[in-house]
Amino acid sequence: MTCVFCISFLFVHNCENEDVNEMNNEFYPDLGLLEEDSLEAFDISLFMDESLLPSIETYEFQLYHINYLRQTWGDSLPFLYLFRFLPPWVIGEVIIGFDSTTADSIRSGQYQGISSLPDSLQPDSFEIPDRLGITVFRYDEKYHPIRLSEMLADLPGIDFVESNVVGFIGWGTYPILPGMIGEDAAYIIVEAPSSSPVDHYFRYKKGNPEYYGMVKLITDSLIQAEIETVRTQFKERSGLIW
Repeated sequence: MTCVFCISFLFVHNCENEDVNEMNNEFYPDLGLLEEDSLEAFDISLFMDESLLPSIETYEFQLYHINYLRQTWGDSLPFLYLFRFLPPWVIGEVIIGFDSTTADSIRSGQYQGISSLPDSLQPDSFEIPDRLGITVFRYDEKYHPIRLSEMLADLPGIDFVESNVVGFIGWGTYPILPGMIGEDAAYIIVEAPSSSPVDHYFRYKKGNPEYYGMVKLITDSLIQAEIETVRTQFKERSGLIW
């Protein structure tokens, strides 16, 4: 498990034949975005799509909605610019446990299971299994680790394969929980996620991001139900048990 002390990360992805800094302006206006906005949107769209790689439609949707929200509310809520989405697992990486015989075969260079995989699923790097037979497969492509785990589950000699979960020390929590209420984007965004977290709720309505305030002060039962929906969606998509 990867432990996080301070949440301030950017992730890199190379989109073939796509300018990751641009959206389809036929649908979305130009927000003057930066590269880090695009990298964050890729991570959110990978999380939301739950596919090995996200669709361009989901990417453009998230790129616009999270950044238009920030531009709309950032002056009055400056914490919106301080933190970015942090995936609940390391993208493009899985932890694999092999049985002892297979682990010995890998150490001696005789294991053929990896070379039998399609080229796209062969890891760009991996560690020699430790004494427990555990190794880490790493990919340059930003693959969804849960989908990747499923695709590697039939490798000969595997005991288990799972995502490398991002955990926290002390008060830490994920800074942005994206979700959908019907066809509308919704977000729980955390103020001070690494110290004393305070949750804030935002939801799009009729194309505009609305701010409902601090979650602990919201009394409207319908809004509370939406917040619980977003939390549940995050748990289900992350594959984590809280």
